[in-house]
Amino acid sequence: MVQTTGAGHKAGIASAHTSNEGWSTFEINLSNIIELASTGNGSATAIDIIDARFGTDTASGTSGTNDDLGIVPDPLTDNIDNDGDWVTGNDTNGNGIPDSGETDVDEADEATDEPNEFNSIFPYGDDVPLGLLSEAEIMGTSSYESRLEEIFTTRGVSQADQETLKGWLTTYSADTILCPPYTLDGGTSTTRLNINALANNEGAYTNTTTYDSNKKAQMLVDVLTAGGVPDVERQQLAVNIIDFADSNGTVTAYNDGSNTYYGVEMTPYINEVEAKTNDGDDEFIELFNPYDTAIPNTGDWTITLDGDTTTIILSGLTVPADDYYVIADLAGADVDQVDAAGINNLDDGGEELILRDSSGNVVQVTSYGGADAPKTCSLNDPRPTPLMDADGTANIDASTPWRWDTDTNNTIGAENQNFDPGKGSDGWDGGTWTPSFVTPDRYFTNKGNLGFIHNGRQWTSFRVGDTGGYPIAFPNVLQYITVIDPSMDNIDNDGDGDIDGQEYRIPGLINVNTASVEVLQSLPNIDSTIATAIQGSGSKPFTSIGNMVDNVAEITDTSATNKWGEEKIFRSISNLITTRSNVFTVYVTAQVTEEDVSDPPNTNVFAEKRILAIVDRSVNPIRVRYFRWIVE
Repeated sequence: MVQTTGAGHKAGIASAHTSNEGWSTFEINLSNIIELASTGNGSATAIDIIDARFGTDTASGTSGTNDDLGIVPDPLTDNIDNDGDWVTGNDTNGNGIPDSGETDVDEADEATDEPNEFNSIFPYGDDVPLGLLSEAEIMGTSSYESRLEEIFTTRGVSQADQETLKGWLTTYSADTILCPPYTLDGGTSTTRLNINALANNEGAYTNTTTYDSNKKAQMLVDVLTAGGVPDVERQQLAVNIIDFADSNGTVTAYNDGSNTYYGVEMTPYINEVEAKTNDGDDEFIELFNPYDTAIPNTGDWTITLDGDTTTIILSGLTVPADDYYVIADLAGADVDQVDAAGINNLDDGGEELILRDSSGNVVQVTSYGGADAPKTCSLNDPRPTPLMDADGTANIDASTPWRWDTDTNNTIGAENQNFDPGKGSDGWDGGTWTPSFVTPDRYFTNKGNLGFIHNGRQWTSFRVGDTGGYPIAFPNVLQYITVIDPSMDNIDNDGDGDIDGQEYRIPGLINVNTASVEVLQSLPNIDSTIATAIQGSGSKPFTSIGNMVDNVAEITDTSATNKWGEEKIFRSISNLITTRSNVFTVYVTAQVTEEDVSDPPNTNVFAEKRILAIVDRSVNPIRVRYFRWIVE
């Protein structure tokens, strides 16, 4: 069911009624549902419904606390267009993440009067939530017309269509962030881990301890372990998740007691090494920037060798997008810097090279292996790949995160001869690989963004969609993580007057186990074919969102050329759906009776009352949110 508290910006409704929170519940297209039941006035009717609940000022109610800039994520710095006035078209990569330099994001007014500030349980200002869809009063007659019915009638929605819509809409719906028990930080947790808060707020989960990067990585490892992700992959995913979301630009290094894992930030990588020649060619170290944005001059980077004793200073390092920077012992056409003293110390037998940024932070620690003239040592995927050898074959070796190949000739300042994105399973080729390098340094806008996270195999990211083939996917991870945490949003989600206490309630999600085709079609990128497949799946009830993705093939766009395109539908709905219901409409009939002694066991009914109530079990104790007497 879809709540009557939001309308999607895709409906063409004015921006006062829209939001672009990375697909929050206010992206649900209410007007589309109305159109499916009647003809004409879908958007206008949706606007009337929203304005009715917003009160006389037709703006979401506010309070000083609700507009607090301490909200996590902070609307003013989250790189999400929270007030919905961003003009689309800036996602040129098609990866679901706005490009760098995007405008009209994080404006000064984004934390005020947002649509998601409407709270149906604990309303602010003049907001007046809708009660039951068809309100029945203890006083009045059967001709009583609810606010919703009045809107429908005014907009020309027929009585028959009104009855249909009442079967598709609800005024309250909620899920929780509760999940199966799992080990987290040495204890037992039953709530999902907010990966945004963990990555961006060091004190998010404690009032007494500041989590360093090792502790953050370990907590992510705990969650991934609960989701079934095996050793090595879970460690590599953990550091990559942190670097995806944080904004410090520093590569995360995590040591699990046995090995060190390095994250993926927008940095250059040591990509090719020529340590031994027999034909007079230069020896060199080549850096590669695989990103679609130039790495700017932030100061002097360094490369050290000889057991971290010889230092090559890269003065004011700048590397253009998808380009190279070469340090050699002799000047040449492809050489950007000459450092004979440093380069001539390269060991023919191979040695460890350490790349550090201008602040001295380690970016890459790698051993290029034995040199073999005239061949060079080169990488295929420059990211850490401890789960796959240089030829793209599964081979776990966490002690060697970068896998080098010595079967190629000198390709100084150019694409390596072993460069082959097709050795991964994501569907990239030599002409489409660039968008796979995504390090937005922004909050996860939805759980589906996990599909962007490089998992430690060449050209391969974490699979959220299917369980078949190699690499294996782990959709159960999704039930242990969240990107929206009601205990940290400065909104009183459970309506108990205690803002950001122990809150688990997430309002407004659609239950894919019970929703009709028409309601499912209100979700972004869901057409009638996909909705019908979800609604009629023989695998119901789905036990989790990952379970739904596994069993509904139509949710995956098989026409896409890579896994990111395949998962786009899932990403767009991942914050909007649930497999559980926590709010129910309850019909109660109370009677005063007496046994008919002349005709047992029959009874005589002397009085009868009927009640409709909305009962919410997403909070403890269970609460009656709304009720009305039914009057004939």
